[in-house]
Amino acid sequence: MKLKKREKQTLILGGVGALLVLLLWYIYLWDNSLYNRWSALRSEVTARESVLLKMIGLRGRHQRIQQDITTLTARMAERGGTVSLKGFLEKLIKEQAPAVDLKRMKSRDKTVQDLYRQTFVTVHLGNVTIPELVNILAGMEASAEGMKVRELKIKLGRHSDDRLNVDFTVVSVRPLK
Repeated sequence: MKLKKREKQTLILGGVGALLVLLLWYIYLWDNSLYNRWSALRSEVTARESVLLKMIGLRGRHQRIQQDITTLTARMAERGGTVSLKGFLEKLIKEQAPAVDLKRMKSRDKTVQDLYRQTFVTVHLGNVTIPELVNILAGMEASAEGMKVRELKIKLGRHSDDRLNVDFTVVSVRPLK
């Protein structure tokens, strides 16, 4: 059986068309096609890149936190441990408000995970004016002792409306030696 020239051309074009369809199916339409594998790989690379960028950001935050911890620990260690917190507060109150009635001071210590010691001092003051209270609190916050006011209770005085009774708790932290 001999084919005519026109039939040969049709047969060749049909074979090329079938080959093209098969090639397109292999590249695009098949579940495990090259295009599907390439797009899955591209999305996986994008996801991993996103995770990597997050990890780089977290690493930077971790380094900053470590530097802050190192700085804070160094500051805690360099503070003078010779002056007690109660003595410092008593001196500060007498300097900032000499007319204030210092009723009592209670202190307690708490060790946290064998790393540092927290000292809590509860101070009860009577006959305090608002400017004196502000000066005392500002002196505590600005001191090199590293203390912070944790709790503050203010009541009006019994005998005078411009005088206050104040209870506050101060916290100071020192490393264990």
